[in-house]
Amino acid sequence: VANGNPDVAKKLGCWQDLISGWIKGATVEGEFDTTELIMWVNREYCKNGYAYLCPINAKRASLMLFVPFIKESDLNYYWQRFLKLANIKYTILEEFALQHFSGFVNQHHSNNIYLTGGAGGAISPFLGFGQLNSICMGVFAAQAIVEGWDYEVLIKNIINKERAFYNMRKLFDTLSNDDYDY
Repeated sequence: VANGNPDVAKKLGCWQDLISGWIKGATVEGEFDTTELIMWVNREYCKNGYAYLCPINAKRASLMLFVPFIKESDLNYYWQRFLKLANIKYTILEEFALQHFSGFVNQHHSNNIYLTGGAGGAISPFLGFGQLNSICMGVFAAQAIVEGWDYEVLIKNIINKERAFYNMRKLFDTLSNDDYDY
């Protein structure tokens, strides 16, 4: 299962939620340094989440805001607050919203089902990245299927790393805006 979400793991009873929330994103137009990624952390508009600007090219970028533990109906409030307090003046070409999640899976393989990527808990609970983990888990699932290797052993380092990132996330969640500035 590599569908990017925990639905199957939840049905199997092996999913544990760690962090969830909503992402508001936009494609924006402006002038960007393609070698620079900008990140914001401010409890006033993202609670203990984050925002970032990632250039696509010199004229367009992705602008993202992740706010954990809110309802979808609250997302626009935080988005507008972010745009105002961070003084975002880029031209917004399109916007979208999507639910974001991170969790642990306590059993990644059952019978003929292998949970990989977001379905297998590969999304980092710290900053929400998971592409490399997802690709590696897919390769390891293929090795387990074709060569008969133990999938849990193959992905052990990925899982241990994500548990360490969860501990880092718990520390990050205790910080104030002054701590961020420091």
